Amino acid sequence: MTLHGPRAAVLEAREVPLGGVRAMNVLRVLPSKDVPAIGAWCFLDRFGPAEVRMRVEPHPHIGLQTVTWPFVGEIRHRDTIDSDVVLRRGQLNLMTAGNGIAHSEYSVGEEAGPLDALQLWVVLPDGAATGAPGFEQHRSLPGLALPAEEGSDADVTVVMGSYAGVDSPATAYTPIVGAEIRLEPGTTVTLPLDPAWEHGLLLGSGDARIAGSELAEIARAREDWEAGSDRFGHVTGHGDERIPAPPIPPVHLMPRRRRI
Repeated sequence: MTLHGPRAAVLEAREVPLGGVRAMNVLRVLPSKDVPAIGAWCFLDRFGPAEVRMRVEPHPHIGLQTVTWPFVGEIRHRDTIDSDVVLRRGQLNLMTAGNGIAHSEYSVGEEAGPLDALQLWVVLPDGAATGAPGFEQHRSLPGLALPAEEGSDADVTVVMGSYAGVDSPATAYTPIVGAEIRLEPGTTVTLPLDPAWEHGLLLGSGDARIAGSELAEIARAREDWEAGSDRFGHVTGHGDERIPAPPIPPVHLMPRRRRI
């Protein structure tokens, strides 16, 4: 048996039609060939950004939650438990399918308009997967600021689950995190993530460079040693003599793997 340490993978989005005979094209990230799910997140589509007339007719779901999070535009949701709401920027639609539900999604208006939104699915655990269906809309979600190492602090909206000690009011049946993180240009920030979990990052707009925590921790430790930090203590019987830290090689560091 081969045991693996932390790994990172880049998932390529693919364009797929959505909505039957009046289909519009969306970008699908999950499931992918190599990564069928990230934790309990088993599906991720992005609608847009585009000028479209969205018409997704009634269709069924079982055993999962549908998370809809818009960036631009308005979406009308209707379902078989008599929900009929319009979803706007900053709001969350959460549909729990349970044993079975059907719904439709239309953009508002008869003409094509700007639309950009994410829809994700969450696998429900036993019990909830065969329970009663439900729907909730949250028009206000909690947020927090992440201190920046460079630039401005990052603004975070906690959409699902818990992040950095802040809890979303949305119903979750399994430990999970879903958050939108907004950064100003030139910002560097450390994201507090549980190393025992799988995480996925989707770039909504702009450019970003992601450094793995393994390399960042090594770089921080090297800086502490070179600066004479108290972090490493002092070896009894020695004065100021010490071996300088070697430079970090300009390559991507990979975790060692156990072979036996």
